[in-house]
Amino acid sequence: MKTHLPLLAALLLAVPAPGHAGEAAFLFAYRPKAGQTPAFDAGYRRHLEWHRSNGDPLPWYGWYVVTGPRTGTFVDGSFGITFAAFDARIAPAKDGADAARNVTPYADTVNRRILRRLPLPGTATRLEERKPSGLVEVLLVELRPGRSRLFESGLAQLAAALADDDAAPEFTVYRQLSGGAEPAYLVMFPRDGNAYFERHTPSLDGLLAALAEGSLVEGLSAMLAASVAKTEIEAWAYRADLSYFPAE
Repeated sequence: MKTHLPLLAALLLAVPAPGHAGEAAFLFAYRPKAGQTPAFDAGYRRHLEWHRSNGDPLPWYGWYVVTGPRTGTFVDGSFGITFAAFDARIAPAKDGADAARNVTPYADTVNRRILRRLPLPGTATRLEERKPSGLVEVLLVELRPGRSRLFESGLAQLAAALADDDAAPEFTVYRQLSGGAEPAYLVMFPRDGNAYFERHTPSLDGLLAALAEGSLVEGLSAMLAASVAKTEIEAWAYRADLSYFPAE
């Protein structure tokens, strides 16, 4: 596939927009024990109060998975921060002790992921801006080994082509650095209801469908066929009552 060097350079050199503290994201997933979801929710709220009373500067989002094999799993995560900020978080030992009292007795840990947002031109930064949607479709993309550069350069071209199209679906791409398959990416499609599906399909093929037919579509289709090994999607429902934002 022909590489568009200016677009690839934009991908590699882009910096976070004003108000975005960083491109790191940390995700944690828990499965409430049988019959313990209300107790887990109550304990997690108590734990968020620990973060609030201790002046935690990191934001924490909370979601429940509502479609797919992991339905019922709780996911929390911090977005729009630097990697160093997670090392410098407030009183990690006390944080862990409070979680051990209020959270982990009611749930089992499912997994943890460390991600980096790709600064693609024109893509959404809702979580970095602390403006979450009511729901988010989360697409896990696993690649064939050695295809990350091809995949990311193709995504840069796709994002640039859709950047000025108000009818195109919003999406954000994160590369998985630790916590599962490698190379792998999470593509997040914010949505606020099921009417979303009247207009959009939250998938890589759906993004291609938003482009006019032509050589770019053909090239990107070939890129996906050559680089992607597996995809899987699930929906997360945002829980404002299980989220925390520091005072600004």
